[in-house]
Amino acid sequence: MPYYCDAFAEMFSRETVALRIPMRTGVEGVLVYDDRDQFLGVAHSDTAYHPLDVEGAKESGRRKKLNGKRIEAERADVEMIDPHKVALDTARAAAPAPLEPERGGRIMLTDDMANQAGQLTAKSVDVADIRSRDEVTEYEKALKRQEKAYAKRDRAMARLEAVRRKHEGSNPRTS
Repeated sequence: MPYYCDAFAEMFSRETVALRIPMRTGVEGVLVYDDRDQFLGVAHSDTAYHPLDVEGAKESGRRKKLNGKRIEAERADVEMIDPHKVALDTARAAAPAPLEPERGGRIMLTDDMANQAGQLTAKSVDVADIRSRDEVTEYEKALKRQEKAYAKRDRAMARLEAVRRKHEGSNPRTS
């Protein structure tokens, strides 16, 4: 039988707890302790609600609120990460591949290869430019979604107008 306690909302999914089940019958709760033997709370049997039950919706909302508070508390201690900057820093910090030939082999570098390698290292990357391109593509995607929605609405309105015209003179009460 599944049990639930509000203290579970403050825990991570991999943390372990100890449940102490009372020996007497008729006791509704189970005592919950953490791995350091500190009391966390009393867990009661988890009720399975019907999907349309109002009480189930209230309980679900209450639990989501508890989880949201825990997430906000954890988020306060975490610094924001700029993924573009991290990727660029990682790429710049990576050591180039060693140019050592296999035993008995030779490395040859033609003028074309040297020019290409020089162009690769000379090109600078602008993080702001990358971000602005990402924002433009997101804006274009949003415009396309909006255009599709308007076209869908226009088609529906045209169908409704066609049905209205079809039935316009067919009502015996008005004729």
